[in-house]
Amino acid sequence: KNFSEDSYSYIIVNFYSQLLTLTTCTNCDYYTSNHEPIMTITLSIKDDFKNLYDCLNEFTKKEKLDVENKWICDKCKCKVQPQKEIKFWNLSDVLIFSIKAFTINKKIEKYIDFPEELKMDDYCINNKGNLTYTLSGICIHGGSLHGGHYYAMCKDYVKNKWRIHNDTHVSDTTLENVLSQTPYCLFYIRKN
Repeated sequence: KNFSEDSYSYIIVNFYSQLLTLTTCTNCDYYTSNHEPIMTITLSIKDDFKNLYDCLNEFTKKEKLDVENKWICDKCKCKVQPQKEIKFWNLSDVLIFSIKAFTINKKIEKYIDFPEELKMDDYCINNKGNLTYTLSGICIHGGSLHGGHYYAMCKDYVKNKWRIHNDTHVSDTTLENVLSQTPYCLFYIRKN
């Protein structure tokens, strides 16, 4: 609330979601919660991932923190390796996903399926509105880790068609072509 009120703008209201991080004691189930604003949702890709939902499941899964992150529980006073879980508390009207497409040594070229219509009901625990989103654009990097070219494919809502924006050249394309790409950034807009 303070973040939105102190920094109010169109961008804050329409592009910032809110994460809820729960850290739970493995000894007594006591937990702490932390709310955090987030504009870009950064998702990892693993070898066995098939689609964007696999990436979201990984982002929100419950995990036990490592030994270096032991925590003294406020309730039972034990030093434990707590469990951490991330959920979305609120989702904005525009969702921006950044796919970790680069490692230290190489670019990850793995294709993951991403839907034209994205359902976020399983990932948000407080949003009372519609949690179905429509793909509105993707950003693509063509090339290698050490160089390349960036371009975008965006939905033209006035003409109801998809377009490729590549430097000064704009051309039409199909939804099928868009969904066959390997983007590093995806933009979704909440359906009315």
